[in-house]
Amino acid sequence: MSLVFEKVSSGDIQFVVGKLWDRGEKEAAKAGFDSKEQLLAHLLSLSGEYAYALKVEEEPVAVFGATTSNRGQLYYSWFIATDQFNKVGKQATRFLRGFIKERVKGRPDARLEMMSAVDHPEAEKWFKFIGFRKLEEESEGVFSRYIYEEKR
Repeated sequence: MSLVFEKVSSGDIQFVVGKLWDRGEKEAAKAGFDSKEQLLAHLLSLSGEYAYALKVEEEPVAVFGATTSNRGQLYYSWFIATDQFNKVGKQATRFLRGFIKERVKGRPDARLEMMSAVDHPEAEKWFKFIGFRKLEEESEGVFSRYIYEEKR
């Protein structure tokens, strides 16, 4: 099975949003998106320099990326997937971990921030494996805040 990361296209985002998995739909609703159209418009607005599609045999199973804050050192990251991600989850997660590490390498000032409303019991382990750490003091309500920083 061939896994690749490619720069994201609007078609990749449309495809993944159209086949968004249950967890993603629930999280989008918690984040205030009332429809897939709203989510799609939001993700299309974020898909700039740091946006990628994870493809299996040329079909996108996830899209993710990061957008810079005003300070240029903090990046707000996002990730959505289809049910097909589950079929390649372990391999894709290892691949994603290496991909993010390589992109952040050599940038000790860069930090990725991720807010998550996922209530799946394995979500925190998944974030931790990729390299994010939960900021307990910053987690409130339905959202948890995670940070990824280059290990020094």
